[in-house]
Amino acid sequence: MTGRLSGLTTRIKEVAPEWRSLARVFELREPLQRFLSHFSDEEWVAKLAYLCDIFNLLNELNLSLQGKMTTVFKLADKVAAFKAKLDLWGRRVNRGIFDMFQTFAGILEETEPELSFSQMVHDHLSLLLKELDRYFPTTKDPQTAKEWIRDPFVNKPGESSMSMQEEDQLLEIANDGGLKSMFETTTLPVFWIKVTAEYPEIATTALKTLLPFPTSYLCESGFSAVTATKTKLRSRLDISNTLRVSSSPITPRWDRLVAEKQAQGSH
Repeated sequence: MTGRLSGLTTRIKEVAPEWRSLARVFELREPLQRFLSHFSDEEWVAKLAYLCDIFNLLNELNLSLQGKMTTVFKLADKVAAFKAKLDLWGRRVNRGIFDMFQTFAGILEETEPELSFSQMVHDHLSLLLKELDRYFPTTKDPQTAKEWIRDPFVNKPGESSMSMQEEDQLLEIANDGGLKSMFETTTLPVFWIKVTAEYPEIATTALKTLLPFPTSYLCESGFSAVTATKTKLRSRLDISNTLRVSSSPITPRWDRLVAEKQAQGSH
């Protein structure tokens, strides 16, 4: 599932440039109409408006899948929510409701497309949903039998997926009021790291699920940092320390670093 999420992120990221291009073309549709006959075709313009909307929604999904402190559970929820939206939008289209597509809804105020156009939109949403189902089948949901990792104080362990020692430790955690308070005020990975010392078996099992990168975001942000740092003018620069600072979630203490450099320069 982690690999599939990474693959989806890569594919959806390819949508962003196309969405911006489509949106720009749509904005310039009136000047372009003087040179291109397609922009005089109301149905063609309506299709362009719909594409702008669907690409924009895919781009929003892409942005929601990015971030440093994220988990496979959070990303699986995002994908599941988008799949549910596609199904809902398809049913709305069947009733002639297009308000979820803002650009297209604006076009509808000027013209009324044929019924075949509504069927085309519905068919496209269905195909998009099938494609997401192919990448993320319900049978391979990463949350199956692992909901206890997301919330050990609510979800019960699966009898076949855990050892007796892990089940005992999970029950001890679930009945520890102090750990519950900590769980409510910290992130999921940090919580399981903190309980490792007292409950090593169950914490190790949880961290093995949380540790793998759910998307390629961290790798790509590292590549971006390298591209911005190691230019032609600094091709021989050793960027190991710079890259560590650029990709770290910790903000450097710039005042302290500058003060130390100034102190060294005065000798």
